[in-house]
This record gives sequence, structure tokens and C-alpha cells, in this order.
Amino acid sequence: MDNKPASGDNCKNECEKTATEAVSALIDIIMSSRCYLNYRDAARAVAGNDALTAKIRDFKELNYNLNIKSAGGGELSPEEERRLAEMYWKLALDRGADEYLESEKNLAVMLNEIFKKIVAKLDLDIDFYI
Repeated sequence: MDNKPASGDNCKNECEKTATEAVSALIDIIMSSRCYLNYRDAARAVAGNDALTAKIRDFKELNYNLNIKSAGGGELSPEEERRLAEMYWKLALDRGADEYLESEKNLAVMLNEIFKKIVAKLDLDIDFYI
């Protein structure tokens, strides 16, 4: 077997294969984590309820839009803040919706922590994404 380092296209292909394998292993680890399994179970529980799913989607859409507005320097009106809080509290009263939103948040936090560790290890200057 030749122990010379790979070069050119061979190196690129080898690096991509190694990265793909590592990402696949990371995905498997994430998917077997309690955090992901809780999210998966909560998502399945609400999936059969079209009305609840629509309420969750509407809440998430409003929350996203208001976060974008705020991140862009816009100020949220008291009405926007009230509407978002009202939507959240109505969802929080439903055990399935509450478990779904909480498990989704926990999964997002876990994934963000993984991303921060990758960024830090690679010494990338992209803090504004996290």
C-alpha cells in the first residue's frame, strides 16, 4: 500500500468521504440522544391534530417574523408582543403543544451548542450566527 499523501482530486474525494462519514456518525449520535427522541415523540404526538399543528405553525411563523424584525433593528409594538405572548400561553395550556415546543427548543439549543463547538474548533469568525 502506498503511504504517500493524497493529492489533487484524490485528496478532495478522500476529505469529502471522511467528512461525510463523520457527519453521518454525528447524525446517528444526535438521533439516538434523549433530546432528539423527546422531540421526535412530541412531534409525532401533535402531528395527528391538524388544528393544533396549525396553531403551532402560526405561532412559530409570528415568532420568526418578529425575531427577524427585532434583529434588523425594528421595534416590536406592544400589540405584536401581546399577540405573541397570547399565542404562546394558549399553546402552553395544551400539554402536547407545550411538550412539543419545549422539546423543539431543547433540541435547537443542543444543535446550537454542537455548532458552536465546531465553529470554535475550526477557529471561524462567524459568531454572529450563534
